[in-house]
Amino acid sequence: MREISRSSSVSGIVLSVLVTAFLVVMIQHGSWFILVLNVFSQDALNRAIPYIIFIGASAFIANTCMFIWPRWSIQICILNIVYHIIWVVVAFRVLLWPDLFSAEFATIIDDMLSGIQFMVLTHGEVIFLALAIIIIISVLDVVEGVVHTLKSMRKDQDQ
Repeated sequence: MREISRSSSVSGIVLSVLVTAFLVVMIQHGSWFILVLNVFSQDALNRAIPYIIFIGASAFIANTCMFIWPRWSIQICILNIVYHIIWVVVAFRVLLWPDLFSAEFATIIDDMLSGIQFMVLTHGEVIFLALAIIIIISVLDVVEGVVHTLKSMRKDQDQ
């Protein structure tokens, strides 16, 4: 069977906890973490906390399963597919919030782009591009998992 790197699983476990905790703390106590410009509206960030925790928990579960069962199998492949479906659906849902970006950020971007006379992306096109990138990354990871699973199954049959 094809092995899943233990270090990859451990780093996934640690990052899923740390990044989730960091994002939630940063949103709730944003005053200590000052950005030059607030890209996202505070209302949207507050609504995003349960989604961030859900994605972090999903990543934690997926990476923990890959640590416990470090070989590619049908079950791990399905787990990987389900995790990526969850990730894409949540990203799609959050990116479609009309108040996702702060008014300050939208004004600065509009002012910056108003002087450019050639092709300018609309808000909808930017969201579509972000979703396309998320989907492409997820599909590539799922395809990699399927390929590893198929190689693992083929190797088991040969033995």
